[in-house]
Amino acid sequence: MIILKTVHYNVMLPFVALANILENTAFFGDILLRLPNISHKIITLKHEWEVLLHWSLGFSNQTHLLDKQTERLMYLVSQELNITERDPDYQNPYSRSHKKEQNREQSVQQNTVKKNRKKEYKKGPRMSSGAFTGEL
Repeated sequence: MIILKTVHYNVMLPFVALANILENTAFFGDILLRLPNISHKIITLKHEWEVLLHWSLGFSNQTHLLDKQTERLMYLVSQELNITERDPDYQNPYSRSHKKEQNREQSVQQNTVKKNRKKEYKKGPRMSSGAFTGEL
């Protein structure tokens, strides 16, 4: 209860409300990370959603009721929304720019593999290109 009082949680409210806030914040954070381009467009159009998400991220972090994996998710969401400073090596693997970069790297790797591969010839006897007449 001490933790809940520090975040100004009203003890008279049912814990279902607290669970809904934590679950919905984690759910929307997962959507935001997996569909970043669409989510950013929606958030810029709906400013009240952005404010609500900022509040819910702060509230979720202050409660200290989340497991390590969900805390990591919230940290990545905060970086994606530029609430906290991004790590130098942060990249969202689901963003279009990251996918384009990966495709470019894969095509370069495939081209080098194709250039280095020698044409392999089958070993063993072969039929001549001329028609076989049957005479020896």
